[in-house]
Amino acid sequence: MKRVLACMVCLMMLIPLWGCSSLKEGEHAKGETVQVGEVKSTLKDVAEIQGTGKEQPASGKVFLQCELSLENTTDKDLLVSSMMSFTCYVDGEKQDISFSALSSRGEKNQMDGTIKAGETFDGVLGYEVPKGWKEVKIEYQPDLTKSDKVTYVYRK
Repeated sequence: MKRVLACMVCLMMLIPLWGCSSLKEGEHAKGETVQVGEVKSTLKDVAEIQGTGKEQPASGKVFLQCELSLENTTDKDLLVSSMMSFTCYVDGEKQDISFSALSSRGEKNQMDGTIKAGETFDGVLGYEVPKGWKEVKIEYQPDLTKSDKVTYVYRK
C-alpha cells in the first residue's frame, strides 16, 4: 500500500512536467552565462515591445527584443555586429534584424560596436516576428573565423 501511494505521489509530481520540452545538448537558457572562445555571454531578456511613432510592426507581427550581455575576457578589443555575429530563428524560421524594432529599443544599446579588453557590453537585437511565436533561438559567434558559437533558446 505504501509503495502504491509513493508511486502515485511521484506520478502526480511528474504529470505537470509531461509536456515540457527540455533544451538539447549545446543549447542554453535565458540567464545562463556561457564562455565561448574568449567571450562570456548571457541572454538577459526576451520581450515583445511596442513600436514607437511611425515604427510599428506589420499586421500579424510583433517586435521581439533580445537583450544580451557580452564580456570580453581578452586583452584585445572585440568587435561585435548584430548582423554578422548573431543568427536568430523564430519557430525554426531564420529572421533578419529589423531596424524598425531596433529603433524602438529606447535607451538600450544596439548590439553593435567595440568591447574594450576586459569590459562588458549590454545591448539588444530586434526582430519583427509573427504574433503567436513560441520559440526563439539566438546563435552568437564571437569570432567569424572560427566555428565556436553559443546557442540560446527561449520558449514562451
